[in-house]
Amino acid sequence: DYNKPFEDAATYHMGGAWRMPITEEFQELYANTTSKWVKNYQGSGVNGKLFTSKVNGNELFFPAAGYRNSSSFVRVDSFGGIWTSSLDSDNTDSAWRLTFGSGYVNMSYGSRFGGFSVRGVRY
Repeated sequence: DYNKPFEDAATYHMGGAWRMPITEEFQELYANTTSKWVKNYQGSGVNGKLFTSKVNGNELFFPAAGYRNSSSFVRVDSFGGIWTSSLDSDNTDSAWRLTFGSGYVNMSYGSRFGGFSVRGVRY
């Protein structure tokens, strides 16, 4: 149950003012932004997806950090995935996540043991 503070990775690592986003927040992000693939974001050497608000022009960058698979990192700089705290109602071993690459953004669920990124949001 990601909704318990000790199981929410953002709360656990960043403190009580932070939590993992819920699926509806990523759906809102997707509906109200445009996105584009960016190489070498602001000279950082990091590739990823830049989301720009259709309302006020604010930007949010998600790095293509790949994912952890057993003992190695996979698809770094070409793929990203960020967990939500929303569990799959049919299988609580899975949770919803936002995934992206150079040509797509997608919401799907996956096994919770997959090593995707966590992006904290403030309460």
